[in-house]
Amino acid sequence: MDGGMHKIRSLESSLVPVFGKAINPFVDGKKIFILGASTAGLLSAIFPKQVLLAECDKRRLDFANKLYQDSTNKAEIIFKMSELSDLRIENNLANLIVSQSNIIDWESYRMVEEKINEIADSKPFVPDQSQSLVLFDLIPNRLNKEKWEKVLAEANRIMTRNGILLVAALVTDALLNDQLAPVSHIFDSPLRFLPEMDLYSDIVDSGFYGVCIEFLSEFPVDRISGIEVRAIVIKAYKGKDGLCLDQGHAVVYQGPWSAVEDDDDHRYVRGVRTAVCAKTYDLLRREPYQGCFVGLPPPDLILLKDAPLFDCNTPLIRDVGITRGE
Repeated sequence: MDGGMHKIRSLESSLVPVFGKAINPFVDGKKIFILGASTAGLLSAIFPKQVLLAECDKRRLDFANKLYQDSTNKAEIIFKMSELSDLRIENNLANLIVSQSNIIDWESYRMVEEKINEIADSKPFVPDQSQSLVLFDLIPNRLNKEKWEKVLAEANRIMTRNGILLVAALVTDALLNDQLAPVSHIFDSPLRFLPEMDLYSDIVDSGFYGVCIEFLSEFPVDRISGIEVRAIVIKAYKGKDGLCLDQGHAVVYQGPWSAVEDDDDHRYVRGVRTAVCAKTYDLLRREPYQGCFVGLPPPDLILLKDAPLFDCNTPLIRDVGITRGE
């Protein structure tokens, strides 16, 4: 176990270029919201136009700010304290409300709590559907299951439709006993390691689609009791929620695989005119599916307000008469 702990702590310098190289193509010159300051010095390896960074640990936030000030990267970056699983309230504002209140008993405490929640609901620190690009910096490795699920729900709340989620994480190829989990490279906080498939499933189950996984090296960054630890960056998309309405669309998967399935278990066989709803048709014409499908809209589209519901649980081959407009 000691060897594993030593290796993970020494990853501080090696994770920065690895994560930075994978993340920068998605964030270069863009506005991004970063949740967590886990990978020390990451801000010196990526070059966004503007950054809002939220962190619940003041030591991590101050350390990230110091490393950023010492770097050559001078993008516009705002550092804020906030709970990772509740981005409705910024800590300084909550502290101000508490300092101006006379908390002497349970009732007065409840009144302050209600006031904070009222402000959080009416004027949230990170408003609904306000962020088009969100990065989790090792957040799956820092939180327990309950808080991790809340963070994913918060990402859904704050992200715009068609927004992109990036997740930098360390994953294992099998379940790692908690007692064997090594410490992190910042302030000796314990790290939690999710098996690869569990992390992917969590992201899909929370409503994201089009999950793309990039392993950042051919070899594991560590091996603990025979279990491999790997660094990955996941890219996922928001925007598949909503009614499934049938306007007569079809798509043809072009290959190279004989068949593929999406995150809603829709199956697309190469060369087959597959019936899809209007929403799925729109998704398949955008990233990350763009270029994989040929779209076949009918000549005369039914207006969405007049379109019947599409049963996405029933795989269909679209009749050629519909795509001809007959």
